Amino acid sequence: MSPFSLTVEDGIGTLTFDLPGEKVNKFSNDTLLELTKVADELKERKDIKVLLFVSAKKDIFIAGADLKQFEPALKDTNFGRQFIQNGQNTFQKLAELPFPTVAVINGACLGGGTELALALTYRIAADSPKTLIGLPETQLGIIPGWGGTQRMPRLIGLQNGIELIVSGKPVKATKALKLGLVDALYAPEFQKEKALEFAKLVATEGGAKKAKSRRHKPGLVNWLLEGNPLGRKLLYGLSKNAILKQTKGNYPAPILALETIEKSYGLPIKEGLKVEAQAFTDNVERNTRIARYLIGIFLGQEELKKQGGYEGDLPKGVLPKNAGVIGAGTMGGGIAYLFANQSIPVRLKDINWEAIGKGISTISELLRKAAKKKKIGFNEASLRFHQLSWTLDYNGFEKSDFIVESAVENVELKQKIYADLENVIPAKSIIATNTSSLTIKELSEKLKNPDRFIGMHFFNPAPIMPLVEIVPGAATSKQALADTLELARKLGKTPVVTADCHGFLVNRVFMMGANESFYLLEEGTPIETVDKALLKFGMPLGAAELADEVGIDVTYKVAKVFEKGYGERFHVPALLQKLYDAHLYGKKIGKGFYLAKGKFNPEAISLVKSFNGHKPSDEKQVVERYLYAMINEASRCLEEKVVAKAHYVDLAMIFGTGFPPFRGGPLAYADTIGLKTIYEGLKKLEATHGARFKPTYQIEELAQRDGKFYG
Repeated sequence: MSPFSLTVEDGIGTLTFDLPGEKVNKFSNDTLLELTKVADELKERKDIKVLLFVSAKKDIFIAGADLKQFEPALKDTNFGRQFIQNGQNTFQKLAELPFPTVAVINGACLGGGTELALALTYRIAADSPKTLIGLPETQLGIIPGWGGTQRMPRLIGLQNGIELIVSGKPVKATKALKLGLVDALYAPEFQKEKALEFAKLVATEGGAKKAKSRRHKPGLVNWLLEGNPLGRKLLYGLSKNAILKQTKGNYPAPILALETIEKSYGLPIKEGLKVEAQAFTDNVERNTRIARYLIGIFLGQEELKKQGGYEGDLPKGVLPKNAGVIGAGTMGGGIAYLFANQSIPVRLKDINWEAIGKGISTISELLRKAAKKKKIGFNEASLRFHQLSWTLDYNGFEKSDFIVESAVENVELKQKIYADLENVIPAKSIIATNTSSLTIKELSEKLKNPDRFIGMHFFNPAPIMPLVEIVPGAATSKQALADTLELARKLGKTPVVTADCHGFLVNRVFMMGANESFYLLEEGTPIETVDKALLKFGMPLGAAELADEVGIDVTYKVAKVFEKGYGERFHVPALLQKLYDAHLYGKKIGKGFYLAKGKFNPEAISLVKSFNGHKPSDEKQVVERYLYAMINEASRCLEEKVVAKAHYVDLAMIFGTGFPPFRGGPLAYADTIGLKTIYEGLKKLEATHGARFKPTYQIEELAQRDGKFYG
């Protein structure tokens, strides 16, 4: 059955794209070949004056290429080259049709969807928050290959075209109109009427001229940069410098996209398409690993969004009508903001008005910033703020059907909160804990109804970090798990379901690396060497910077819980103890390792030097010890079935800690190094530094048979 159907009425053709059995429209090799046949047939039609290209999918125009087809494309250069050629040929045939064509964009229009729209004569878009138009290929380690690098700069100008292509960031409908990327907006409720109206307009010479009037018209400044070779050379140079500053050279696709535009800008379209196709193939051949990692991360995120990697059957999740958050600190305030931002009424509780005030201020500032960045309107920000209410007691919690507890890491305190809650909230209300280190088993010991208790661990800062660990206890019902997963998706988070243990997955793996950084400092490795080495590797922050950001007091308390739960392997480094005792808690009080960004705290330096360490490590050794410690613990988590797949470990570390995506995650990185090398390295470190580096049975077994985590 063809995904394309054509109707013609009064000279206006409507070509509808409706991919059978799929929630979204996307391009595979077969779909492209089918569209080629349609384009050949359309060329011969004499009864069509204007053609509308529409999608039958709700809020989705075309999501782009079927990314699953990139796996064979990355393995087989000939397949990849043919895939690109098919797309270019198909879209060029649409561009050469003997009548005007209109893309009626009714929602997400990304990648290949945008490239198809660019090949048509006109584009109109639904004026809706769900409309997003762009070329995200560079974020996946590839470049646009179906004409995007050619048609986008020609349509909206070189500067704007470069920005959209190299950043990979889509734009909303209103921005697309301003750029000239679309020619008109329409109210989504009147799509059919407005599309026909636009088709009749562009069927006339005067109407066509009017429809194109919004398109890119370079002013003097634009002309100086785009209209002459010297200006363009300057623009390319500035763009390249900006890309390298942002990516630190770790992501080659944006640079290659820029070079493709530079080589082809001004060429006839067919010549430019040849340059683009060759650049796409060259990138795949040279940077296969990065592209495979980034595409795998995207597909893995989509997989986790379904039910967090949980492999059993679950009932349909139900969203809360009212929520509650206990604890108005940084985390609690951030979590309450997530509820309010999704227009879910939320009741915020703390023990004094000062704490409540800080939480309210946090939420207000987040909404103000969102409005200032035009993510939402100021009126909408005000409406969302008014979803928030607050209290010093449990008044109002009788209406809450989902409560997140975000109090300090103290078992007795948390259990007291749950006891108070159970006397107030409805019998079916879910209680979720945002604990980062305590187990669901110990926290739920005194609950009357442990079946409705679950872990929902957000990462700091909660409004930004995409991951949420969902941790069911032994008694947690499947309905509670399903509801929590549904809520995580509603809040815009990527959930991963983990087994119940101290630190769950992410903090447990991360803490092994964090502890190792403290040991390195004790041995005499300078703070700047440790931080610089990890930044070069691709970490978003150095170890000392991150400790200050998280809070050295928080790090210490979590480390103590881990030491109690796991024993000597997680022994609290003496330096961490000294920093805690000296009340050097980090950024929250203005002094930790740093006083300000880049300025070391003399008191912290003095504490480090008090260890008289005389065995400093170089940058290579820093990275090896930090990463090998994490890889070993990640392997142990797989052995213990904390999660089911190596891919889930890597996704969680990327989304929860900012582990560099171009490395694929700690276990993907281990596969790249080779498990034999990892095993031998761990054995050497065990001999020098003790049992914390003892390789897991899994690593030993994989090393012996030259195996991989990703089998």
